[in-house]
Amino acid sequence: PSYLDQEDFPMPAVRWAPNTADVVALREKEKGDWKQLTLEEKKQLYRNSYRQTFEEMGAPTGEWKRLVAATLYVAAFTTLGHMFHMYCFPEPEKVTMTMTPEH
Repeated sequence: PSYLDQEDFPMPAVRWAPNTADVVALREKEKGDWKQLTLEEKKQLYRNSYRQTFEEMGAPTGEWKRLVAATLYVAAFTTLGHMFHMYCFPEPEKVTMTMTPEH
């Protein structure tokens, strides 16, 4: 099983951090009264079970910048390709009936 943080499934079956001696001791202390745990111990217990908080999961990643850049690159290369094609391979002039010598 692999670990994955998701907002719609917030509690995966696998813990994030491996069990070390400190974590095992803290888990034993967790079984008692939670009022005797310090704030730092509570945070350490949370961080050993989960990689991210809900706030961190919903934080912006900046991926939109890469998507906009890729879209602009594609548009620029398409435009350059079209301009190259129009310059190197111009359309021949269309001959209409009014341009023929018999008229």
